[in-house]
Amino acid sequence: MRAAVVVLVLAFVVLLVIIGLLPVLRRVVPRDIAWLAGTEVVPDDEAEVYRRYLARHRSHRLAGGLFGVAFAIIAGVRYYGSVQLIGAGSVSPAADVFFGAVTGLVLGALSAETFRLAQPRGRAVASLEPREPVGLSHVITAARTLAAAALVWGILAAVLGSRGAAGPGVGGGAGALVVAVVGLVLAGLAEATRAAVANRRRPADSARALHVDGRIRAFAGRSVSWLQLAAATLVATWVVALTPVSETVVLDVFHVLIVLAGLVASIVFLRRAATRPPRHWRPAPVVEAA
Repeated sequence: MRAAVVVLVLAFVVLLVIIGLLPVLRRVVPRDIAWLAGTEVVPDDEAEVYRRYLARHRSHRLAGGLFGVAFAIIAGVRYYGSVQLIGAGSVSPAADVFFGAVTGLVLGALSAETFRLAQPRGRAVASLEPREPVGLSHVITAARTLAAAALVWGILAAVLGSRGAAGPGVGGGAGALVVAVVGLVLAGLAEATRAAVANRRRPADSARALHVDGRIRAFAGRSVSWLQLAAATLVATWVVALTPVSETVVLDVFHVLIVLAGLVASIVFLRRAATRPPRHWRPAPVVEAA
């Protein structure tokens, strides 16, 4: 019980520190705006649109991540007396917290995009111009495949576990099925958000407004696609981790390596969905007219 209190106190302290750093974490610098706009020279009014968009995304993502972490810690302490390990206890004890953080971050990002979709501006004008699909098709396909595989694995684990079967890597997997279903919910939210981004009303005020909208729409599609893949990867990893393995050293090590690889891949995908440019990114040089 004392350890649980220590965990809660530490979580509260970390929460206060992050809240104190919120102005810094959500701050948008000119390099961020140039990255989203695709050029280093951005008119002030357009730059303000980009700035507000990025700041809102960062705020929503941070709030969602904090909520997910808090939920994972409180649920672990409330029901288990500590922050639970995943799998058979051979994975990092921070795994539950990481899963909560990623889930909250995905929900925060989708919330930020939905918020924007609920705030249409400009007059509505009919147009026959076809709408281009948003998102990365190969990333979306990978995310859907992982989500489906996790669901099939979870169903098999639950069915065989309920029968008392002890097949390789399967048994007692009711928790794996629950996590797989959570993954389907996240996938559905991502699909709905991406569809809303693709179909929402476009501004008709000017060609520049349409250009800015297109840049934001393209970023939103890419970001949601990578977030969907990150969530699907983490869910699949979680499902594997919750599936007991045979009591052999080789299988246990292989099990741990798969889970760790999944966690690392999730972090990589989250980074690709970030609202900040990669370190190696440089704005395209401005070509002056002759």
